[in-house]
Amino acid sequence: MKKAQLSGEKGRKLGGYIYDIPNQWQGRVKNLQVIGDKHGEGTTLRIQANSRYISRLRNIINVNIKFIHIVRNPYDNITTMAKKNPEFNRDLNKSINYYFSLCDTIAQFKTTINSDDIFECKHELFINDPKNQLKNLCDFLGVEASDDYLNDCAKVVYKSPHKARYDVDWNSELIDLVKNRIEQFSFLHGYSYED
Repeated sequence: MKKAQLSGEKGRKLGGYIYDIPNQWQGRVKNLQVIGDKHGEGTTLRIQANSRYISRLRNIINVNIKFIHIVRNPYDNITTMAKKNPEFNRDLNKSINYYFSLCDTIAQFKTTINSDDIFECKHELFINDPKNQLKNLCDFLGVEASDDYLNDCAKVVYKSPHKARYDVDWNSELIDLVKNRIEQFSFLHGYSYED
């Protein structure tokens, strides 16, 4: 709650995006029902480092944990990582290997949890239909979603995803490498460089 309040004081800005939803409850609460974080990479790295991380969390909070897995076009994620991570220094090969190591962790993790405890959604699908996708997510979490809430949230969603892959030169060899790796993960099926 303190982190949410601090974020509110700073205008809910992160990475060029504004996360403020006018008329909604961020940083304030009547009855706390959901705790979350947008940094899936950090959670994946924690699981990668220690597979008992989730069992420890379950023991600490003593409630059923549900997982939200938002998937985006791998070419965009890989490009963004290559551009923003100083260790990669815009090297797509390093970023590709790192990205798919995260995918390996997620795929392995998914075998250890009940499929009813994970909500998976493609980023692009959410952008195309934010109100219905958010309603589905709220239903999954067991949280009531009023029309006002859904409408207010849908208003701040970008109209189209940023296709970061076009910010960097991809050669055909790297495009094919990622295409082949995509096929190894069911949650990435359907993505291509051309999308």
